[in-house]
Amino acid sequence: MPAPGLPDALRRFVDDELLRAPLVIDTVIDAVCAQMRAGWSLLSPRDRGAAHDLQQSALARRVQTSQRFVHSLREQVGAELGRDVLAASRGMAAPPRRSSLSLLDDDTVAADIEMSHLIECVKTSAEHELRELATYTSALLGDMDVTRDHNPFRPETYVRALWAAAQEMPAALGFRVAFMRHAQQPLAQVLRKVYAGACSRLEAGGVPAAVYRTVILPPGMRTPRPSESWAGMRPDLNALRDSLPMPLQPVAPPATQHRPTLDPVLAAADHALRGLPADARVPQITTLVDTLRMRLVEHATTMGERQHVELLCRLFEAIVADQRLAADLPRNIATLLVPALRLGLRDASALDEHEHPLWRFIDRTVFLVEQMSGARADHRAGLLAEVRVLIGQLVREPRQDTELYRRALQRLGDWELQRLELDRHRVLAELAPLEALERRLLAAPSVQTAAGALDVGHLDTVPAVLMDSLPQAQSASEVDAARWVARCGLGDWLRIFVQGRWQRTRLLWQSPHGEISLLGDLSGPATWAVRRRALERLYAERLLTRMRPHSLVGAAAARVQRSLETRPAR
Repeated sequence: MPAPGLPDALRRFVDDELLRAPLVIDTVIDAVCAQMRAGWSLLSPRDRGAAHDLQQSALARRVQTSQRFVHSLREQVGAELGRDVLAASRGMAAPPRRSSLSLLDDDTVAADIEMSHLIECVKTSAEHELRELATYTSALLGDMDVTRDHNPFRPETYVRALWAAAQEMPAALGFRVAFMRHAQQPLAQVLRKVYAGACSRLEAGGVPAAVYRTVILPPGMRTPRPSESWAGMRPDLNALRDSLPMPLQPVAPPATQHRPTLDPVLAAADHALRGLPADARVPQITTLVDTLRMRLVEHATTMGERQHVELLCRLFEAIVADQRLAADLPRNIATLLVPALRLGLRDASALDEHEHPLWRFIDRTVFLVEQMSGARADHRAGLLAEVRVLIGQLVREPRQDTELYRRALQRLGDWELQRLELDRHRVLAELAPLEALERRLLAAPSVQTAAGALDVGHLDTVPAVLMDSLPQAQSASEVDAARWVARCGLGDWLRIFVQGRWQRTRLLWQSPHGEISLLGDLSGPATWAVRRRALERLYAERLLTRMRPHSLVGAAAARVQRSLETRPAR
């Protein structure tokens, strides 16, 4: 049921959609059966028999399937709306999930792959309807700018409910995965009508549609995505510095006027940045950085100093405005501007490469805070406290050099190792059963030939009906997947699609022979034990990726370069 505290209009919308849920699942089952009957003539006798059995199972368990679908949909929607209400009213995160261990084998991964395909199919078919419904659900919650999708009936929710309903079918015959595969187009078409009908009912009920915030740009211009960096090329920082517009001759001050050196101006800029309030917003920070840039450039004594100050100020301004930064990071990152200026004036290598320890420290800091965004509040607070201490030490250091930032990077690495050991200690009780499971898996023969079992791969001639069961040579994609999984190491941050949703995890443990990997959920105590073959299949389907720090300075340099290319000619 929807949680208390919801707006009445949203509650009525949710109740109305839940009342229509039985019709949705009944329509999908009918469409799946009709689709299989229409294609029977194109199937082989064996596949035709399997399709007939699947149809009979779906019809025989129709009532139970419908009940499971509605129950799962109701639970998911109620949990999501409950989290939203809790966050809005109390400013708290949802209660942590209980610790649990799930074993992901090939069958489980096959289900996740079908779920991911089904979600994409629905999103593609009902793209317009989903965007329109998002405007109405945002209006129900008072978000007239559509800052995020408030629709509690997203495709992922329906697909997970459909998978829950499929649990009523026999698992041994593979009916569950087959049903999900056959349900792709039927569910997509049904949900397209469901979303369109919801929009019509909300409009007829007098709900005003919210409006996406839109910026109209001149012809030929485009706004890059937050994840876009240099679009295939690395902007050279030295070349970018040399391309900055500068006056040909410095303005000579009057003879009677004392022109201060850059050092006291740097000290004043450092004082201004460190004096920013703790809750300073990004526009306030970027405005201050822009003001300091003009003042620092004015008091630079040489052309090289002016270009150096101009570039670093522009880079930091772009980094602070990067949408990937958590809300409590821009102020801390901005305070590193003056130390970076002092470092660059002493050592020009800071602009020679994007992998300089200064930039790597910023990238790693932002990456770790991003990974801890869904973790327990005390874990994230511990990381932020460590980051503030490190940045405070860097800012107060009178002599800026490269080694200083290498030591700061090492401190971040030490924190990661400490966090890994704490997480590993939490799952110690789960390791012994997993090691025993690996021994059983390795001891089990892959092909049995005893007691009458026959290995068709060793026959001189093989009947055509058995050809599908012959072992096949690994494809190039399978080889690449095996190599990628083999390169994964302890402590790697992985993003994996499991149990119908994307999860951010960390590799906590690998069995002695590498057959089983234990992944820990970054947002709670849940863990997943995954077979190596399952990881390879997920990677081959692009449902498993390694999370690495983005090059913020690379993205910032690209934005600075574009701003120079699009500036109006004078």
